[in-house]
Amino acid sequence: MGVLIFIVNASRIKKIIINIIQGKTEEFIESNDNEINSGISIKQFVVLLLIGGLVLSAGLFSYVVVRESYNIYITGLEGRDAILVPLGASIILYALVEFIFNRRIRAYMYALIIMCGIVHFNVWYLAYQSDYYRQLGFQYQLAQHQELRSSKNMVYLSDDVGRLNRTVFYVLNANAEMVYGDQTRFIMSGFDNIDLLDGDNLEYQVKSGNYHMKDYDTMYKKIDAIVEYSNPISTVDTVKLKLYEIFNYEKFENWIYENSDLCVTLADTD
Repeated sequence: MGVLIFIVNASRIKKIIINIIQGKTEEFIESNDNEINSGISIKQFVVLLLIGGLVLSAGLFSYVVVRESYNIYITGLEGRDAILVPLGASIILYALVEFIFNRRIRAYMYALIIMCGIVHFNVWYLAYQSDYYRQLGFQYQLAQHQELRSSKNMVYLSDDVGRLNRTVFYVLNANAEMVYGDQTRFIMSGFDNIDLLDGDNLEYQVKSGNYHMKDYDTMYKKIDAIVEYSNPISTVDTVKLKLYEIFNYEKFENWIYENSDLCVTLADTD
């Protein structure tokens, strides 16, 4: 967005900077008022930028301090970071659009910004919906493989590489709980998660009851199985499945069952 604003208004931005340096701000604004048709004056622009910057900084300060990181997320579980972002960001965005763009362009800019937001979050909604359907398929496959009922530690591999949403271990634990009715397992999402077996947080994760493994034996370190899950669901498939789910549930279930696959490798096998 910033690049677009600069490209469209490069000559005007250059004039503003030159006149500010030369101390001719008021004369510049007055002489170009009819041509530029700004919604706000330069003084209002500066004031709004300062207010927006202060409000945005105050909203983000707590996250930066707690996480000791400047990464702010707007999606996933970490998306709660964005709860305190909109007010300050909106003030800054409003000031930029009102000051830089001609009156005839402003409405289109606001419409473009709103449409980009709608598209962005609907893409993520479809990613969550797709992940939900993939989880249903995984539950079905777990039910078909009763030999996994006695497994405690499993490594989960899948074809979700490149997807917006990747399944985390406590979601996998919850899927197993739905199928087997207990919380005695730790299903690690990929080989990288094996380090969690010896992690400092394992005891907390078990005792907290929030990770669907409250009856898990933290002293058990053996890997019992590797499960490779596949479900090639696309965005188009997700929309189609949503319609099936509403209007033809039997067809919906059949699609989930037929398009999911689980390859199980138990410990002590070739």
